[in-house]
Amino acid sequence: MTGFFKIAPYRIVTLFALFAGLSCSDSCGCGDDGLVSTQECTVDSECLEEGTYFRYGECLENRCSDDVPCCPGSTCRNVGGTSICLNRLLDAEYACIEDRECPNRGQRCLELSLQGGGTTSACQFERCTNDQECRSKLNLPSAACFNSTCVAEAPCQGACGLGEICDVLTDTCFPIPDSADASCRRSSSCPNRGILVLDDPDSMSGETCCEVQCSCVDVPPLGANRFGRYPSMGLANSELLVSAYDADYGDLILAHYDQASRELLYTEFVDGMPTTGTVSGNPNGPRGGYLDPGPDVGTHTSLVLSDSGQARIAYYDRDNHSLKFASRSPSGWDVHTVDTPRGEARARVGAYASLTVDTQNSAYVIAYLVDNATFLSGAAPLKTGLRIARSSTLNPTSDSDWTFFDISTKAEFDACGGSCAGSQDCVLSGGTPECRSRQAGCAQTCGDSRSCVSLPAPDASGSTVGCLPHALPPEFEGLPRAHGLHPSVVVSQGVTYVAYYDSAEGNLLLSIIPANGTPFTRVIDGDGVGLRDEGDIGRFPSIILDGSDILIAYTDFSRHQLKVWQGQQAGDGSISIIDDGSESVDDGGNLSGIPGMRFVGADATLVKTGSRLRVFYQDATTLDLKVADRAGDGSWSRRVLAAAGANGFFVDTVVSGEQVFVVHTVGDIDARGTETSRLSILLDN
Repeated sequence: MTGFFKIAPYRIVTLFALFAGLSCSDSCGCGDDGLVSTQECTVDSECLEEGTYFRYGECLENRCSDDVPCCPGSTCRNVGGTSICLNRLLDAEYACIEDRECPNRGQRCLELSLQGGGTTSACQFERCTNDQECRSKLNLPSAACFNSTCVAEAPCQGACGLGEICDVLTDTCFPIPDSADASCRRSSSCPNRGILVLDDPDSMSGETCCEVQCSCVDVPPLGANRFGRYPSMGLANSELLVSAYDADYGDLILAHYDQASRELLYTEFVDGMPTTGTVSGNPNGPRGGYLDPGPDVGTHTSLVLSDSGQARIAYYDRDNHSLKFASRSPSGWDVHTVDTPRGEARARVGAYASLTVDTQNSAYVIAYLVDNATFLSGAAPLKTGLRIARSSTLNPTSDSDWTFFDISTKAEFDACGGSCAGSQDCVLSGGTPECRSRQAGCAQTCGDSRSCVSLPAPDASGSTVGCLPHALPPEFEGLPRAHGLHPSVVVSQGVTYVAYYDSAEGNLLLSIIPANGTPFTRVIDGDGVGLRDEGDIGRFPSIILDGSDILIAYTDFSRHQLKVWQGQQAGDGSISIIDDGSESVDDGGNLSGIPGMRFVGADATLVKTGSRLRVFYQDATTLDLKVADRAGDGSWSRRVLAAAGANGFFVDTVVSGEQVFVVHTVGDIDARGTETSRLSILLDN
């Protein structure tokens, strides 16, 4: 028997109403002859007498000494000195005022009727008739209707022990009652993908219940729900294919959307799945049912399609700091590593991948960042730069099918000049940058801004190790101090064009790589070009070719402007402003018409359809997804495509005739404070 105080304190007063007698349960309706079960179980009028409840098809005294006489979903509780069977949903773990207090993301804080009259609130699962109903109610792409209940994950953790039933209403395993129907004795023969559940939870779970009958039901498969970040899109066979990162599991996924409705059809898990662990989903479904995270892979995705419409994806392996490549075929996925840090612990290889096809030479081309590496070409010991990987076939299966080219490199932006060994950190010692060996014996926690290192001399306590500040502030994860960020690559007639960003110097660069020649690199904006040596210029470049012209859209972050450069391989070209950040901010008009007050241009994507030039981008001040159209006179007009909510993260596009499909990430946080960003696909005619 469990103690009195397991019940939520603010509910205790309402529980005394239970002693007033039984009126009618939610499960068994009141007929002319007394209680009549929805399962056609029968009772006599004695069940209306005080102190008796209808359990397992009989009128029984409600007092108990343990859980054995209680219905599934209820438990023996001491209330006011008397032990009675109470609904588990009255326990403290289910108590709530708001959804965010519910432990399971499939639960909602809903009204619960009490047997003696009145109501309270409890974390409960919504009832349902189909999966789509649950996906709408829970706002989760892979929610399922299981045993007439909306679930976000397998109930009862996907399994109960022998001799137990899963009660989906309370998400707990319950011993099979002695009076249960013979259908409940089959638990030992329930297949490995199934779980024994109540036939009708509403009439067989709670403080009152009809005779318990059971079914062996397939456990719902695991699904992708939080896959909003790092999308890249293609169009094939009337489907929009979107590669993205699943934040629940740390996996690479491919989402399939219907082209006409832009509704999600299904998702595939591509890479990052474990091969061992806890099975809580259908073992014949995605990830083999394993709930545990595997390798953390799938950020910075870039997708193209083969001639047959099969997905090809370049992406970043966060665990191994490597570049990977996935190819879809009718028989499944082939995944291999393209480039690695080559044993250098601090090196990062493959972030910000940009993938395209060289149709003339039947090759895939990937532009990506290599950072904190000594193996890049160049004189400095520790370098950062842009690298190109080119496949020797359209069906690469290993790193031996790729050739690598270091296009543009420079010394790592490092206060110690790149002289620190892999076991050392660059720290301030007496105000001077020095390389010091990392240690593990510091008496205090150093935090993110300091390192535990060897000291030049013992401190006041005699210790030879201590916390010293980093010589430079920690890098922001999404924007390292590097040369070769945000590459955007295209290939035409065997010539490769890459626009990219140098965050250390704040410059926009363009590299042109002939099929059999020496790469040519130039600064497009920043570094004195057009007398603009100061500022942070060149984030989020997007490159396209228009005849002999090269066009690059990019952000001038310092001036809060979105710009486009247009020119040819030689010559200065011209720069025009797409959005100068001066449009009114909805804050009462205080910023109306003042240039440079809005942050515009993040994730810019440049698209040309016929004679029409468009740029899709985020207004980070208002969190709107916007598009700018260029008129015949070269001027730009702007429209908002999505305004409600936090829109415009990770923008990508695919063209179909004059139409442009736009995928972007909508940022969101659920009631529990969990980031639940999702993908949204719009059509711009």
